[in-house]
This record gives sequence, structure tokens and C-alpha cells, in this order.
Amino acid sequence: MIFLKAPTLFIWFRVLEKVKGGSRTLLLAKKLCIDQLCFSPLFNAAIIFNLRFLQHQSIGKSCELLKEDWLNIYATSLKIWPLVQVVNLCFIPLNYRVILNQVVAFFWNSYLSYTTQRPIDHIEQFY
Repeated sequence: MIFLKAPTLFIWFRVLEKVKGGSRTLLLAKKLCIDQLCFSPLFNAAIIFNLRFLQHQSIGKSCELLKEDWLNIYATSLKIWPLVQVVNLCFIPLNYRVILNQVVAFFWNSYLSYTTQRPIDHIEQFY
């Protein structure tokens, strides 16, 4: 998973830095909206799908479970990640933003693992 997350976040924070215009508050609002409405839903979906796949779920079952869990997980992420991103975008230098993000992600990933667990009789293995 680190091969998916760190490079993606590294590039994403550089993309957000290219957003320009307006006061500091408006610029922060723009970056936060782009992050939470465009990147976060897709990134959460990719993480959930990969988590299921790494738990030996078939691609079809991983997609089905993603549909079941995504909205709840995304809604929960909106309670945590916007604040993290405000701190990241306002106070953390660009080269260190992935590090802060990954420190918080350690706890977030624990939540994801807990949330996505299913009883063993619901696991459809692909091998």
C-alpha cells in the first residue's frame, strides 16, 4: 500500500500547490475543496478496494464491498481529513506534507481495517 500512497500524495500535494488566486483564506478554501471533493473520494475508494483485494477478495467482491462501505467511510473521513489538510496546507512545508499525512494515516488505516472487517463466512477468496 505504501507504493500506492506515498508517491500519489507526493504528486497530489504538488498539484495543489499550483492552485492560485485570491486571498490566503480563499486559496486555502479552494485547495481544501479540490482535495476533499475530487481527490479524497477517489483515494478512499482505491484504498478500500486494495485493502479488500489484499484480504484475498475477488475483484467483483472487492467492488461490491466497496459500494457497501464507501459512503460511510467517506463521511467519516470528512470529520478528520479537512482539519489535517488545513494544518498541512497552512503550516507544513511542501516537502514534509506527506509525512504528516502518513502519521495521521496510520490511525486512519487502523480505522479502515476495523471498519472493513467481515465475519469469515462472508469472505469469498479468489484462490
